[in-house]
Amino acid sequence: GCHFDVADLRDASFQQCQLAMANFSNANCYGIEFRACDLKGANFSRTNFAHQVSNRMYFCS
Repeated sequence: GCHFDVADLRDASFQQCQLAMANFSNANCYGIEFRACDLKGANFSRTNFAHQVSNRMYFCS
């Protein structure tokens, strides 16, 4: 699969993509969008889907 580990994918958009077995570990994925994608077996370990706006506040996608 594709390797997106440690990538900055903020606000990225994937449409009709073959992403089976892709590696998204440790990637920044706040605001990411997957539409009609095959994500079977994709690795999202330690992937960040939040955005820190202050010491105590986060926005999550």
